[in-house]
Amino acid sequence: MTTIITSKGEFFYERPMFNYGSKKINRDIAKENLFLFKEIMDKSNVKFMLAYGTLLGAIREGNFIEHDFDTDVIVLEENRALFLDLLFEFRNNGFVVGRYENDLISLIRNEEYIDVYFFKKYFFIYRKIDIYYTYSRFLEKTSTYNFLGEFFTIPQDFEGYLEHYYGRNWRTPIPNLHGLDFTFYQKIKAFSRKHFYGLYSLLKQLKS
Repeated sequence: MTTIITSKGEFFYERPMFNYGSKKINRDIAKENLFLFKEIMDKSNVKFMLAYGTLLGAIREGNFIEHDFDTDVIVLEENRALFLDLLFEFRNNGFVVGRYENDLISLIRNEEYIDVYFFKKYFFIYRKIDIYYTYSRFLEKTSTYNFLGEFFTIPQDFEGYLEHYYGRNWRTPIPNLHGLDFTFYQKIKAFSRKHFYGLYSLLKQLKS
């Protein structure tokens, strides 16, 4: 049994037996889940936006990407507590928590899941999750987009966002391609942490 602390009390959950990324997305169930997710979020005025493959599918294909396996959304770190308070409401509507690890929480309903990423403010123009960074403007300057008959929040510069994650050829479908924010700086940081952890730790302490 795992506990998540919220302002409405302790939320207890048991991680279900669920293999992430083990099957392709069911578009009908994913749509139903996303619309229900949006209804719950909107009712409490907690903002979120479409992200990663879900945004890519919305813009490029007008649907979930056929070879994708989940739904991706972003909630800004400053709204994390408000989101966690809604876990009880999500549970009342058939969602279960599949995992809660650092800056990621997964909600599962009818064997389809929604990954919610919490991006923190970091170093002026950036936001981060784990070791990955993105420009704050992508997440803070937003617009709305009609996806499957509902209007969802997306980055205002969605083309810049998608190029940032998927490269200049993001309009060309590539099966099993997953966007990672590997800027040059992040590659160096990830490599240093893996192969020279002592130096990485020292530099991190000096930076702090």
